[in-house]
Amino acid sequence: MIDLMEFDRCNDVRSVLEYYLTTLEEDQKPPPSFIDQAIENWKNQRIEIYAKLNQEGQILGIAVLGLVSNSISIICLAEAAHSLDKFEVEVIVKELFEAGYNRFKTSGEWITASGELEGDLQGHAIALGFRGFERASMVIGREILESIADPFLSPDYSFLPFDESMKEALGNLIFKGHVESVDVNVFPMFFSTRELALRLVENTIENRFGEFRSPKDSRILMKGDVLAGVCLITIRGNYAYIPDICIDPDLRRKGLGRALLVHTLKRLMTNHSDLDGVSLDVTLDNPAKHLYDSLGFKEQRRYKVLNWLRRWHN
Repeated sequence: MIDLMEFDRCNDVRSVLEYYLTTLEEDQKPPPSFIDQAIENWKNQRIEIYAKLNQEGQILGIAVLGLVSNSISIICLAEAAHSLDKFEVEVIVKELFEAGYNRFKTSGEWITASGELEGDLQGHAIALGFRGFERASMVIGREILESIADPFLSPDYSFLPFDESMKEALGNLIFKGHVESVDVNVFPMFFSTRELALRLVENTIENRFGEFRSPKDSRILMKGDVLAGVCLITIRGNYAYIPDICIDPDLRRKGLGRALLVHTLKRLMTNHSDLDGVSLDVTLDNPAKHLYDSLGFKEQRRYKVLNWLRRWHN
């Protein structure tokens, strides 16, 4: 039986999440605040939690659903489930996944499945109409960045620091820049509409993707008085992170993306001596992957995002 958990079982859910963290490799573990933040989001009805219970009411596994992004964010087993055989475990995981799928399929335009879906579960998701997108986490070190030549642009282009008063214009640019991109399918919660693209900008400022340490870290590219591009930057520990970089599609194939990226990252290294480099995530089918490769970014790992979009099934 799959039950929607009430908040009065907070301590039981916390125990499951604490056990879940012990099963992850060190480089896959979320920040220490992860559990407290999840509990706070649950309390504020930003997430829902479904659980598989045994006959005694003990939790065997949970699915954490993000209500803002229509995401099946986490599916994890409780310690008690590890006395079960492999088949029983697979059944529990599929039931939890289907609970998330059924929760969202009639109430939204997309469902995204975060985290690693392997083997039978990935196949089960695809049978339900999900599609998979390969992505890579990439990183570049300080020494390589410092060795890259400064960008050259004609005098009608200029770089400016991020300006919060330009949020709406930046949202419009990001939406326009992703209309025909593969990432509109990978991240429909950010690129499907102008309003959602504005949310991406706001989420960056609100530290969702890392610490938005200084507006001056993120850079805007102007052509005269026309907005041409933006590179958003946050800080995660000893590395900067790029939530998004976008060039107006009417101005592409002029080397502007490379110039904006190099300018932004070299400036970061100059202004933040504590940073070891920069990281990002990219969809392998995104042409930007070639730019990152050419600059010296190295893949750290590959992973798959599985999404379900209503328009694929209409």
